[in-house]
Amino acid sequence: MSYLYAILMGVIQGLTEFLPVSSSGHLVIFRMLFGETESGNLFFEILLHLGTLIAVFVAFWPDIWALIKAFFGLFPPLFRREKLEMTPDRNMIRLVILSLLPLVIVLPIEGMVEDLFSTPVVVGIALLVTATLLYIADRLPRGKKDPAHGAGWKDALFVGFMQLIAITPGLSRSGTTITAGLFRGYTREFAVKFSFILSIPTILAAFFMELIKNFDTIDTSLFGQYVVGMITAALVGYLAIWMVRYISSKGRFSIFSLYCAAMGIFAIVWSLVVA
Repeated sequence: MSYLYAILMGVIQGLTEFLPVSSSGHLVIFRMLFGETESGNLFFEILLHLGTLIAVFVAFWPDIWALIKAFFGLFPPLFRREKLEMTPDRNMIRLVILSLLPLVIVLPIEGMVEDLFSTPVVVGIALLVTATLLYIADRLPRGKKDPAHGAGWKDALFVGFMQLIAITPGLSRSGTTITAGLFRGYTREFAVKFSFILSIPTILAAFFMELIKNFDTIDTSLFGQYVVGMITAALVGYLAIWMVRYISSKGRFSIFSLYCAAMGIFAIVWSLVVA
């Protein structure tokens, strides 16, 4: 593995993990076009995901720190059997936990599901679905819900169910969960923030599961490439998060909608005509 390849994969991971264009779908298309010439290093792919996780922590650190303090603040009142006041931060913790419940059911077999649907035709169709969701997102009325104003358990479960569906390669996790939040009346700022904070336990769980399964694939001679790829993914991921926050606030997801539609059509035509 060259340093140039490590940087390239870091850029691809950082962009596609957070831009609503589906990282898993692009990986399938990448392999369809170029084969497995330098891919297949599963430990390296795990580190790239860790890099994007670092980007989330940096971008949302004030919110994450507030949630950490709120979480540990839950225990003393419980031990004293006091009634807990539902503050916005505590409600946010509740919303995240509820949204994770649907994914817990399928997380142990996520890899099997991805392998089952990792064909170019299915990915192409899923990218067209992503394009449709993003087109709808721009046209939904601006909501008013956030943890302090009406965001409840039904909203969280709906977002969680949509995240469950988004394990299909070609369906963007961020695009699907942001659109789901907007559909439930979340403010645009909160829909984006909730989607990315929700990605933290999701990526962490997948990271540790894949690390355990692929620990024997570590090649210590590639330590430098591993670090460069991870840092690249973190830096580009941070930029991608900033882009999504800005574009969402302007209601311009149509840019990504057109891109996903084009990539979806390309994947379907290539697999049926060229491959």
